[in-house]
Amino acid sequence: MESVDAFVVAKQQGMIQQQIPNAGDATGGHGFTLQEQPWYKITFRMTDSTEKEFNVDNLILKILLAW
Repeated sequence: MESVDAFVVAKQQGMIQQQIPNAGDATGGHGFTLQEQPWYKITFRMTDSTEKEFNVDNLILKILLAW
């Protein structure tokens, strides 16, 4: 494993929404439950100007942005 200097150049976040049918009824006859799940991405730029994007969870995002 190699270490390189890098800094954060971008962060993105969004929300994935999914409708789940209640009672296993795919027709929606028993209604739907809406599930929301957040997503986060962070982009680093290395000293050689290459960029890498990573999917991260909320805790990792907060730790990285606190530096």
